[in-house]
Amino acid sequence: MNNYYLSTKTKSIELGSKEGEVTIAVNTLKVCDYQNDISAQGSFVKTLSENFKNIRHYLNHNSNILIGCPISGYETDNELVFKSALCLDMEVARDVYALYKLYSKYGNTLQHSVGVEDVKRDPSDRRIVKEWKLYEFSTLTKVGASPGTRLLELKELGIESNPNKAVEILKEMLNIKAFSEQFKENTSKEIEIITQQLKNNEPPYKALEVKAAEGHFNLFGVANLLK
Repeated sequence: MNNYYLSTKTKSIELGSKEGEVTIAVNTLKVCDYQNDISAQGSFVKTLSENFKNIRHYLNHNSNILIGCPISGYETDNELVFKSALCLDMEVARDVYALYKLYSKYGNTLQHSVGVEDVKRDPSDRRIVKEWKLYEFSTLTKVGASPGTRLLELKELGIESNPNKAVEILKEMLNIKAFSEQFKENTSKEIEIITQQLKNNEPPYKALEVKAAEGHFNLFGVANLLK
């Protein structure tokens, strides 16, 4: 048996009626992930039944940053879903909740990942996990650190099709404490470059490509705010 982190990104998010409550899809079922594993339908049923009280909600798989209390967990046809109450008495949880609201505003969600152990695999296809033991799920605020990844994320923000909207979103990010000062510094530079290019009636994405190639942007980004 092996321990894994399984990451997923879905649009399955709901901000609850109570402040701080979120409903999130933390893993996908019946889909081959980047680790070449396929979570079978029902693979989380036993662990949810027997181990639910021990499941934790962390930030970035850091066991020292417990940000929420799982209220319920269940499988749908295609996803593993949790409802969690974020501890808004903690600054870090308030920051994460602010991120959830920002992403929800633009019809998307943060990425999530689960900490699991494979208990039983399909003998005829070892990719298929028939039973997982789930230890925790995490909200992820850190994703690909390469310049290429960042440029892709800016492209998905709508930098080519709607650069003004991209600037609006980037400015909102500057007000979220969860992002590092380095992230904010680079984001400010990006806003400056985009704004200047727009004034010159030139495509901002090309200018960002040049800056990235020169090594100006090497940071943790945020992905897929706009599709």
